[in-house]
Amino acid sequence: MRINIRILLITFSLIVLISIPSSYVYYKITNSIIQTQSSNALLNSSNDFAFLLESTLNKVKEDFKEFVAENKDLNTFQFAENNIDFLFTLDENNLINHNYFMSKPSVELNYHLKTLESFVELNPNAILQFENMTNGGVVFYGFVIDQKFLDETSRRIRSEIVLIINDLPFLISNSVKTNSDQINIIDAYNKLKFKNNYDYHLQEESRGDLIAVIYRPKDIISSRSKINFLVYSRFTEASEFRATMRVVVSLIIVTGILLSLIFAMVFTVKIRKQISLLYEAVENTKKGNLNFRVPIISQDELGHFGESYNAMLEELKIKEETEKSYSEFMAIINRQNSLDEVASASMEKILNTTGFKFGALYMVENKKLSMIYSAGIEKELLEHHNDKNIYKNVVEKAETIELQFEDNYPVLRSAFLEIKIKYLLVSPLIYNKQVIGVLEIASEHNPGITPLQYIRMVSDQLAIGLNNAKAFVQLTHFVNELRRLNEEYLKQNEQIKNQNRELIELHTQLREKAKELEEEKTKAVELTHVKSQFLASMSHELRTPLNSIIGLTELIEHDQATIPKNKDRLKIVLRNGKRLLALINNILEFSKIESGKYEVKQSNFLLSDLLNEIYSSVEPIYFDKEIDVKFSVDSKKDFLINSDKNKLEHILINLVTNAIKFTDSGTVEIIAKRDIKNNLSFVVKDSGIGLNEEQIKIIFEEFVKLEGNDKRKHSGAGLGLAICKKYAALLGSEIKVESQPQRGATFSLTLQNAILDVISITDKSIYNFLGVSPVLETTTNKSLKVTAAKSKEIKRRILVVDDDTDTLFTVGEILQNLDYDISFAGNGVECLSQIEKVLPAVILLDIMMPQMDGFETIKRIRSNDAYSHICVIALTAHAMIEDKHILEQSGFNDLITKPIDRNILQNKITAALSREKRTTK
Repeated sequence: MRINIRILLITFSLIVLISIPSSYVYYKITNSIIQTQSSNALLNSSNDFAFLLESTLNKVKEDFKEFVAENKDLNTFQFAENNIDFLFTLDENNLINHNYFMSKPSVELNYHLKTLESFVELNPNAILQFENMTNGGVVFYGFVIDQKFLDETSRRIRSEIVLIINDLPFLISNSVKTNSDQINIIDAYNKLKFKNNYDYHLQEESRGDLIAVIYRPKDIISSRSKINFLVYSRFTEASEFRATMRVVVSLIIVTGILLSLIFAMVFTVKIRKQISLLYEAVENTKKGNLNFRVPIISQDELGHFGESYNAMLEELKIKEETEKSYSEFMAIINRQNSLDEVASASMEKILNTTGFKFGALYMVENKKLSMIYSAGIEKELLEHHNDKNIYKNVVEKAETIELQFEDNYPVLRSAFLEIKIKYLLVSPLIYNKQVIGVLEIASEHNPGITPLQYIRMVSDQLAIGLNNAKAFVQLTHFVNELRRLNEEYLKQNEQIKNQNRELIELHTQLREKAKELEEEKTKAVELTHVKSQFLASMSHELRTPLNSIIGLTELIEHDQATIPKNKDRLKIVLRNGKRLLALINNILEFSKIESGKYEVKQSNFLLSDLLNEIYSSVEPIYFDKEIDVKFSVDSKKDFLINSDKNKLEHILINLVTNAIKFTDSGTVEIIAKRDIKNNLSFVVKDSGIGLNEEQIKIIFEEFVKLEGNDKRKHSGAGLGLAICKKYAALLGSEIKVESQPQRGATFSLTLQNAILDVISITDKSIYNFLGVSPVLETTTNKSLKVTAAKSKEIKRRILVVDDDTDTLFTVGEILQNLDYDISFAGNGVECLSQIEKVLPAVILLDIMMPQMDGFETIKRIRSNDAYSHICVIALTAHAMIEDKHILEQSGFNDLITKPIDRNILQNKITAALSREKRTTK
């Protein structure tokens, strides 16, 4: 074979053997380096994402703790001021309380849910946190990983982010741009899901290599679903390199073949040399030496390839230096604590990196700038540019201003220098969506490469560093203040210990005194109980004989067969019996007031009924005196009143009795009138001995008795007006007195809003409703009469039940005198037997009886349908059961107290029979 052919063949073989393997080796090594650089860049992005996610979680917790520390109401929570996306509480059934469910309008949540489990199940991208409140409740809050969060974070870390829930992609950043990556994302996640954090997976594709890193966050409370993040990027350098290599290899082979045929000996050396240089460059690059450059000895494709390779190395070096500078900047920020240290270190690093000589850092408070550090010239000599709108736009609109001046240069002046600024960059430092600072750098020359990209890259970290430094300064002051307060607390604690010892000694003494007081209290309660029992017993024992004395005296006095002289004697007996009864009643009433056993019992009654009962009570007192007793009221009107009838009657009887007692001649007038405000007033006027100023001051005190001009003491215990004063206060009123010696006295009492209705005397409906038929007469003499409606029906039977024979006899005489048929029973057993024999219309039933008392008897009566309708009126002399509501609850229709008043008894029975008649109809 000829040598030239052999040379050609050898050259051709060498070209083929050398070009193809060397191209493959170059391709593999360079591709590996590119992939290594790409994976390192992606790992840095993953670290940045982890840091940003953790920072966001911490900001959410800090925002809520700050809100709780200010003791704010949940209803006042403002989402626009913090990083919290939603907030809600649970009610007592552990269901979501929608009254306190709040979220940002821009956040998409499934919130029409009842349970916490359903909330976290249907909102898997909601990062849930909770806080135990001081009131025992729990507040759930957090933020939502949504499209906006992923897009913003992706921009900041310069990589794409995929939220993986239950091994499936849930959200992808920049979804429009990354929509075609879903299949690759699923494949990458399946390769990485069983690997550790920050392990990466690489897929080579023609449109760019996809490198993905898995990140599994810790300490995130979400649903039962598994949350992971996939951080990935597409790097086109490797794919472009492979495409270029395919072209280059093809060109090398073709060119080699052609050159081997034409210029084998000439070009073989240069090709081999160029390949050798390229290989050497690849080896150096593989070792991490990015400063080595491929010497270009040929102007063919290999030379262009070398130039491309050198350009690629230059770009990788710039990226490496940028990443290194960013990492160094973060390290510098994290190493400093104070605000001045962070400002000076960060400014020096920025100026060194950008090659600038002048710069300044400002803090923004209330939209005003305050310089914290300047570089290149003294702070006090630094003058701002005349255009203040630059800084206003930066602070208020968060705009970055980059200016290159051709004329009208800003000037930095000192005592010896005047520096014209040709380039100015003013950038906002944003933390938590607020401008907290401003970075300003300047140069007297226009830079070849703008530092804007670098400044944007470090501005977020610089803002975080300044904010942390500021917080650190505040924390230092706070710790110092806590230390000072702790020292004061220790001093106060020592004082408290000393005072505590004194308090313990005092407590021991007080406990001994309290024990003594408790013993005294027990004795007092026992004495009060004994006193109450004694008064109740005495009430019964005193009133029972008075019942016969007064009742029989009235009957004999009204008997036509009684001679006038005996009638006069009986009037004296009746009058003194009434006085004795009034004295007993006053003593018992005062005893009940003193023991606290009283209350206001409202009821509806007629004014005429009240005045009739008052007249019946006071009539025997004044018949032996030369006085006129007048009851003044509109003769054509009657009033329906709502008040405590017993207490009002007690007040008026006492006032009228006193007026009669202290008036020997003249008149005593009782006036009832209504004013325009529907108030009811009672006035008791007399023409008696009157009162002086000193007497008016003391008449309402207990046991005070007044004397007349003849120095004669009047009868009584001195309790009547004291009781009247206390009862008037219970009715919401007071008793007023106007008097002069020897000119009589006027007592007045006004009840507020006491009149329910004004009734014409001719209107019988209200009387039928109340069960009475009174005829009220206004008189000017000694008679005020109430006449009962005459019944044309047959006599009605009244059953009287009492264990006291005198009472049976007295009541029987009164009823026979009123023309009723009477039956008697000595106890409850006999009462039930009598009811079966003769069905009475009304039963007068005593309370305290042997064998079966009144309460058990009424219970038996009401339980029998055959005679449960019978009207039963209680007869009692017991002071402690006069409360009408107790008797009504037991089944009684009404109450008559002993001693029995003839007129009251007649009115009660008449009313009962009227009610029975209406019921029958």
